[in-house]
Amino acid sequence: MFSLPVASVGDFLLINRTQPLLHRNLSERRELLRQHFEPVDFEFQFAKSSDSERTEDIQTFLDESVKDGCEGLMVKMLESEASYYEPSRRSVNWLKVSTLQHSLLAKLTFLGDS
Repeated sequence: MFSLPVASVGDFLLINRTQPLLHRNLSERRELLRQHFEPVDFEFQFAKSSDSERTEDIQTFLDESVKDGCEGLMVKMLESEASYYEPSRRSVNWLKVSTLQHSLLAKLTFLGDS
């Protein structure tokens, strides 16, 4: 048998002590996570994030994520009721952008430029 080191990565909180945070926006839940936790090398880190509404910024962050070996991005609403967490429910408020979509987008952009 062998051991494998595992590190946790946190993006936001869903509960603070006994208070559910499902109906708090992502920005608030993320801030609460940062208030209550500290990163610990090789054990716990905050998820990388980029807050932007500009397509170019999102594309750059996706490119960096793919270059770093990630599958893609989860694009989420940051403020408003659209950013509330909905357990066991898929919605348009959380958009998964995968490397396949990244490749198709790059090809479509290339074709559009030619």
